[in-house]
Amino acid sequence: MIRRPQTAVTPPPPHLQPKRGLRMINRRQIDTLLSSIVTVKPHETTPLLHSAASFFFILSAYFVVLPLRDEGAISLGLSHLPSLFIGSLILTLIAAPLSTVLFSLPNLSKSKVI
Repeated sequence: MIRRPQTAVTPPPPHLQPKRGLRMINRRQIDTLLSSIVTVKPHETTPLLHSAASFFFILSAYFVVLPLRDEGAISLGLSHLPSLFIGSLILTLIAAPLSTVLFSLPNLSKSKVI
């Protein structure tokens, strides 16, 4: 029998050690949680989460544009307010998917996009 020399195993540094009390949620737990809120089958979980995330990010992009629209309304006058509402909505619907596509390209780094 070949004996291997004993080597001391050093623990990873503290910033790389897993946090106590925090753990990853597995797919089954996500399915159970979602099915307690809405009627969803396990194969529908991923599309549901993707659509919820898309809705969240489109609304977030819209609320980023709101201050710009409000400043435009102040400087142009209240008579242009309806067109500013339509313009900010159209800008959001164009910019959110476009930025998603640009940042999801595999060979393009985020610093090159910006």
